[in-house]
Amino acid sequence: MRKHPQLVEMLPEAILRHGPRRFMDYLAQEKSFDAEHHTETCSLVQKTVYPKGLRNLEHGSGYQAAFTDVIVNSLDKVMHHNKSLQKQSSRLRFVDIGSGKGKALIIAHSYPFETIVGIEYNQDLCGIACRNLSITKCSRAELFCKDVFEYDGFGDDTVYFAFNPFDKQLTEKIAKTVGCYGNVYFIYNNPSYKEVFGGWQLVDRAVGYCPNREVDIYYRQASP
Repeated sequence: MRKHPQLVEMLPEAILRHGPRRFMDYLAQEKSFDAEHHTETCSLVQKTVYPKGLRNLEHGSGYQAAFTDVIVNSLDKVMHHNKSLQKQSSRLRFVDIGSGKGKALIIAHSYPFETIVGIEYNQDLCGIACRNLSITKCSRAELFCKDVFEYDGFGDDTVYFAFNPFDKQLTEKIAKTVGCYGNVYFIYNNPSYKEVFGGWQLVDRAVGYCPNREVDIYYRQASP
C-alpha cells in the first residue's frame, strides 16, 4: 500500500460512498481490466466537464466504464442465441452507442464480429479510446466521433451495446431507429427505460445488487 498513497487516501471515501461490495467490484472489474491491458478506461468523467455545445448534451450521461464480466456475459448470451436461430446470421456487426474510452470495443474484438464500431460525441473520450485501441491492437474497431443520430451506418445483423447513455426521450428514439432493421440485438446495461423496448423480444434479463449489474438483451427479428 505504501506504493499507492492516493489509493490509501481514497479508500474510506469510496467505501462510504459506494459500500464495500461496490468498491471491490470496481477494483475487480474496472481497475484490473486496465492493469491487464495497459489502458485507461476506468476513471469517471462527469458530464459537467464535457465540451459545451454538444448536440443532445442535456439528454446524455457522463462517462463510466461498464463492468468487464457484464459485457463478456452479455456477448456470450447473444452469440448463443444467434447460434440457436434457424436462420442465424454469420455476419454480425457490433456497435457501441456511447463508446466512451473504448472498453466494450476492446472486448468485442475477441468475438467474430465482421465490423466493430464505436460512436461517441465527446472528442476527448474519443482521443483516449483511440489510444486504448492502439495499445490493444484492435485493428477491426472503427470510431465515429459524432452524435449517434448523425451516424448513418445502422442496419441489419447488428449487436448494439448501450450502458444507459441517454434519458428516456433519446432511448426511445434510438430503439425506434435501430428497431427498423432485422436480426438486431440490443444489449441494454443499467436498463432504466426498458419500457421503450415493448415491441422487442426479451432474450435475457440479468439482475444484480446494483444497477450497473442489470442487463436486458433484446432482439428484433427480420421481416419474412
